[in-house]
Amino acid sequence: MTHKVCKADRRKMPYLIHGSFGIIRYSKMAGVAVAFMVASKIAHADCTINPNYPVGQYTFSAGTINLLIDPNLKVGDQIGDTRTFPMPEWSGSAGLSQYTAVQCDAGSVEEFAGTTEYDPVTQTYKLPNIEGIGYQLSYPAKISTPQVPSVLAPIKPISNPHTPGHMVYPPASQGQPLTLKFIKTGDIKGGTAPMQKYGSGGVTSPIIFEALSLSFGVTAQEPTCNINNSNIRVSMAKSNVSDFNGIGSSPSGKRQPFDINMTCNSAVSQLKIQFDSQYAHNGMTGVIDLTDSGANTASGIGIRMRYGANDEPVPLGQQLDITTMSLESGTLPMSAEYVQTGDTVKAGIANSVATFSIEYQ
Repeated sequence: MTHKVCKADRRKMPYLIHGSFGIIRYSKMAGVAVAFMVASKIAHADCTINPNYPVGQYTFSAGTINLLIDPNLKVGDQIGDTRTFPMPEWSGSAGLSQYTAVQCDAGSVEEFAGTTEYDPVTQTYKLPNIEGIGYQLSYPAKISTPQVPSVLAPIKPISNPHTPGHMVYPPASQGQPLTLKFIKTGDIKGGTAPMQKYGSGGVTSPIIFEALSLSFGVTAQEPTCNINNSNIRVSMAKSNVSDFNGIGSSPSGKRQPFDINMTCNSAVSQLKIQFDSQYAHNGMTGVIDLTDSGANTASGIGIRMRYGANDEPVPLGQQLDITTMSLESGTLPMSAEYVQTGDTVKAGIANSVATFSIEYQ
């Protein structure tokens, strides 16, 4: 968004240099918070239920997960880290008696799947109220193989020959965890997916015995930064011609400080700013020439912008990474000063203008 800045009133002051300059801005933008919980549930069915089944070891909680959306992500790319939830490991008769939730008669099958609509093209389950983000569940299955692979849900059906004539659930994980991933499936439109069950596992005999369920909620939030003072007018200190003593010199003690204030949400991880001006002066970093050209306009001077705690001259037309400097504080300290650009200085009105843009992701 671009805003025009009004210039200062022009007044005739033959021995003084005075005026102002303004900077205006526009912005670009390019994330996701996730609350997550896994829980176990045992329901009655036509199976033998193990009274020693450790429900707590199949109950997982990851709290709130913040997913930062990289604008360069492509469809199919993973958003954020993989969340893992360790499944108990067991083997032999002792493990069977302790960790097995249920044993069912032959003919039963093991299932694990998401609970929302499945998209076979992206191999993800859809999140309600959120566009462009799906979730994937992987599960340690096929325990009869030497190495237990992580199998992408939906998984149905899988037979388990661990105990002859019976279905054993859950399987021995052999170190493989239950995993959750979020995938970009299209253009992302933020929203909130309610806290509910998004994954369920159990045995059918033929009635489903649910021994494992997975619940979470998702808030997809696009990163935003708002400039609190987008139209900035800096009133320059009045200076005498005698305050300048050569090209590159500035009046002592008359540097004018100002701030650019911004508010960015927690989804923003990188913040950059760029200053531009059609009046940029060649050969001097951060200097812009005056906008006026009438008889009452000063000459032989420009306005130099500085930024940061060290008052570095602003390189016009270049992006500056101000993530460390300004993202947390919400403030970019700036200053402006007159600077001699010509061999002689003429008193008069001295106004100019610059623009700035921010880019964040």
